[in-house]
Amino acid sequence: MPNKVEQLHNETRHHPALKSLVVLESTLSYPIPCRCGEQVYLRFLIFDKGRTRNEAGRLPIYRPYVRVSVAYPEGRLVEYVELGFETGQEIRRLGEVIGEYPHAALAGLSFEAAKARRTALFYNTQQVLPLYGRTDLTGEELECVRIYWETFEQVAEPCLRPYYEALSPSFFAWLKACLTNPVSR
Repeated sequence: MPNKVEQLHNETRHHPALKSLVVLESTLSYPIPCRCGEQVYLRFLIFDKGRTRNEAGRLPIYRPYVRVSVAYPEGRLVEYVELGFETGQEIRRLGEVIGEYPHAALAGLSFEAAKARRTALFYNTQQVLPLYGRTDLTGEELECVRIYWETFEQVAEPCLRPYYEALSPSFFAWLKACLTNPVSR
């Protein structure tokens, strides 16, 4: 099956509007599903990684400064928000360091293995999208949710997790409900 989520990630990063608004070196985060009525969106953060590695070979990760949303599956850009505008506090692109890259779960992997885990996260996101919000999941569907969560936990930068959760609190509440109460579903 083609990986539509990874394709949309790449198309979003190279969207003409973002090319004119976002510094080329900035990083587009992993997508987080968000639902508004029947429409599903993929929400992303834009953040920066430093260019100079520390003694441990890691790069600093700076606080996200932009949120972007695209309609799924068509990829239409529907939102671009500078996070400082929402909070009323300036968030500089290379301001507050919040963590390091790569984090421990990825640091021990080869480049190829880390890239494979990243691709798996996109694939698992695609598998979870049609399930998102449902409460009548089968055992097989709950297994898809569990695999998504385990992949997300391994791949997503821990320092960005609160920011990811803020992108779609209902998605993370649904995940938690699926993972903590699988028998009652």
